[in-house]
Amino acid sequence: MRAVVLCAAFALLAPATVRSQPFQRTEHREPCSDSEALKKPLFGDLHDHTNYSIDAFTFDVGVKPADAYEFAKGNRITIQGTNPDRTPRTAKLTRALDFAAVTDHSEGFSVSKICQDPTAPGYDSPECAVLRAPAPFPARAKLILLIAHVGMVPPIPFSTCELPGVYCDAATVSIWDDIQRAAEQAYDRTSSCSFTTFVAYEWTPMPGSANMHRNVIFRNERVPSKPISYYETESPDVFDITPRLWAALRAECLDQNGGKLTQDAGCDVMTIPHNMNLSAGLMFPDPADPRTEAAFESVAEIMQHKGESECRFDQTYGAGVATADELCAFEQMPTMTLLPLPGPYVASVPPQLFAPRSFLRNVLKDGLLLERQSGVNPFKLGFIGSTDTHQGTPGNTYEKGWPGHVGNQDDTAVKRMSDGGVARTNPGGLAVVWAEENSRDAIFEALRRRETYGTSGTRPIVRFFGGWSGSGPASFDETLCDSHALVAKGYHHGVPMGGDLKPPPGPASAPRFVVSAMQDPGFTDDDGAYHPGTALQRIQIVKGWVDGSGHAQEKVYDARLADSNRDVADHETCTPASGAPNLCTLWTDPDFKPAEPAFYYARVLEEPTCRWSTYDCKSLGIDAFAPQGECLAQALQASVAATIAAPGPPTTFQDCCRIDPVVQERAWTSPIWYKPAL
Repeated sequence: MRAVVLCAAFALLAPATVRSQPFQRTEHREPCSDSEALKKPLFGDLHDHTNYSIDAFTFDVGVKPADAYEFAKGNRITIQGTNPDRTPRTAKLTRALDFAAVTDHSEGFSVSKICQDPTAPGYDSPECAVLRAPAPFPARAKLILLIAHVGMVPPIPFSTCELPGVYCDAATVSIWDDIQRAAEQAYDRTSSCSFTTFVAYEWTPMPGSANMHRNVIFRNERVPSKPISYYETESPDVFDITPRLWAALRAECLDQNGGKLTQDAGCDVMTIPHNMNLSAGLMFPDPADPRTEAAFESVAEIMQHKGESECRFDQTYGAGVATADELCAFEQMPTMTLLPLPGPYVASVPPQLFAPRSFLRNVLKDGLLLERQSGVNPFKLGFIGSTDTHQGTPGNTYEKGWPGHVGNQDDTAVKRMSDGGVARTNPGGLAVVWAEENSRDAIFEALRRRETYGTSGTRPIVRFFGGWSGSGPASFDETLCDSHALVAKGYHHGVPMGGDLKPPPGPASAPRFVVSAMQDPGFTDDDGAYHPGTALQRIQIVKGWVDGSGHAQEKVYDARLADSNRDVADHETCTPASGAPNLCTLWTDPDFKPAEPAFYYARVLEEPTCRWSTYDCKSLGIDAFAPQGECLAQALQASVAATIAAPGPPTTFQDCCRIDPVVQERAWTSPIWYKPAL
């Protein structure tokens, strides 16, 4: 109820006379009864895996795409239990999502189907036997089998598909048809517009285990007859792989029906790069054709369960990857690529070994530099978050009681906090779009114009507009935060997140930004208990620019500071410190130089709360807040108890004493860009 009130409050900020540009309709559906001219926030997850992904079904995840959409809509589903010797495990989302996309790994569609169908030719192949092997068969062997195929340049075909009588193309098409069917059945085409789905998949090349993955999101139900996988875009040149994907998507989608989009014809598509923190910098090389990259990619994933990709700062080394921003020390993985797989505790890779373009802020800065050469910024990227869950549970980001992401590999606190567990991972993030209505066309166009923001899993409501200082009618005046027409004026006199600043009204003007943020409204659980969202701590403006000497620079400004707590108020109850229920600030760039191209985005920080691992450690009898020696003693005692309860290789639970027990959840708005006049 509180969420409805907050969204309604934003709507009231707009005079009825103001209208946004209509988006193009490419589908037949009932008009939405709930539509906002000045847009409303919609929360979703565009990165979710089900049983059709090899690295999900092999870990006893039985969820199909239809089930994942039911979960996203707030219904309880069984997430684990294909093994008859295990009690089925269920899950339910604390709050339904507005939109979602299942993005299973297309490279494994065929084997996923064949290896699970006892009647299929190839079911008894050695590969299938390994993928179906129950514990104690090493889980790492299964993952390495998958990575071995897509981790080479070019990729290695599955041997199962080369057996006589095995038709992998037919199996792939069968799964692709089911993915489309599930998306269509779950999509609400009525006037209620309660839930939106997208037909999608994940393209999965990872040369040398460096992540170049991209989620391929189609605008409507008109899609290619089969997904274009790494096998169709293979090349001996690692930097030619992604351009081949775009070329294939252009031929199989955009060029169909003459490239025209109508309600009766036309395919449209975008690609979304994700977790480039594990890409070794390969996700964003200098493009051969900047215009093509800019056309296909408008947003990137800034947060997901394998870590945060905004930036990186390592407290151990007291240094960052082309940054001195200490708040970049947030939900970091210790490695540069997916391999080596997590094992007994290892220190993080030193910052100087990371490629700078493994992090989005550096990619954005390099985009400004590349634009000076070609006239086109190939890295003009907005931000979203998502989960990358491999459990068919999109949007499952609540820290307390988080059930894990990888089936039987992390389905208990013991497994999650064991040596070689998933303690360094996190529940993931959410994608938020400002759209007129909850429909495919409206959301797709919001993504394309980058009117989006990503969160680390919570649901604050954030607006970000860019304009100019001054007192004229085209300026953002000092009273904007107190105005009931903040949103209307933001659109009329400026641009929203994801846009380009309009020309300045006068030579003495400087860019001025307004950020309005409301805390996560919280939720009421099935038992009627209310769980409040966390109060806000501060608003920051992050600026990147190219200086007069042609060097990329960055600076972080505290635009509005409520306090600077770094801990929860009560360790025993995990009660957070009190902060602001909402914050608004009008910030003018004090260092602006008209000749220097720049981008600006807002980062909204909540008060610190207990991390999911802190709750798990507590359930094991370990106080993650205790002094190091005391914590390690408790970890040893818990290890003995766990070994007695389930004899096997001992574990130490020492991550309970190494990982920060608190997390400072946040939101990142898409940038606003400034380009000097020629």
